[in-house]
Amino acid sequence: PSPGWLAVPVGSSAMHLRHPLALVSACGYPEFTNYVGGFAGSLDYIWCDSSALASVASMPMPPLESVTAETALPNSEFPSDHLPMVADLRFVH
Repeated sequence: PSPGWLAVPVGSSAMHLRHPLALVSACGYPEFTNYVGGFAGSLDYIWCDSSALASVASMPMPPLESVTAETALPNSEFPSDHLPMVADLRFVH
C-alpha cells in the first residue's frame, strides 16, 4: 500500500477508507448527471488531486429542460442514461 492510505474494518463487511489525496471534482458539482424515471441526481464525477492537477475548462451540462423533454434518459438526443462529462486538466507543477 502507498503511504497515507488506510483501511479500517467496520464490522464484518465494511471498511472506512482514508487517503492523502486532495480530491476535487474537475467539472464542479452538477445538479444532475443522470435522469431516469423517479430520479434526477449526480452520480458521475471526474475526480482529480488538486495538489497535482487543476481543471482548466469543463464542458457545460445541458439544461434540465432539454434532458427532461422526453420521459427519461436515454432519449433521442442523449444516447445514455448518464450525461457525458469532459474536463481539460493541467499539471500544477
